[in-house]
Amino acid sequence: MAATPMSLTQLLFSFQGRIRRLHWWIASLAVGAVSGIATAILEFAAKSSGASVVGLDTQQFEPTGVFSIAVIAVSLVNSWINFALCIKRLHDRDRTGWWLVVQALVVVLAAVMVIIAMAMPRSRCRFGMSLPAPQGSPP
Repeated sequence: MAATPMSLTQLLFSFQGRIRRLHWWIASLAVGAVSGIATAILEFAAKSSGASVVGLDTQQFEPTGVFSIAVIAVSLVNSWINFALCIKRLHDRDRTGWWLVVQALVVVLAAVMVIIAMAMPRSRCRFGMSLPAPQGSPP
């Protein structure tokens, strides 16, 4: 019994079904390329129309107004499509889509732990000052 082919709308926006690895790679690369090109066009249009500002921390042009909303919309659509593709790939591996949520939680918790560790003040520990590194060791 042959499976009916999935429409492009089902492939990109539905969380049901399964796809093979080759189809996942082709769809992911195509969506990434289209998203990157769309974002570049929007940022170029924002810069040429004067609807952009220079970020103080990055020294790069950032779109404002309608263009920033359009860039956010492209980003959200790209995220939705990537979630849909990854969940279909998980289904092909006989896993539920909730594994993607577990993976995202692990990444978020790791990022929070790094931020907390970087924000902690440097002080003496209860064992005294740290020893100097031996000569010839990497810093």
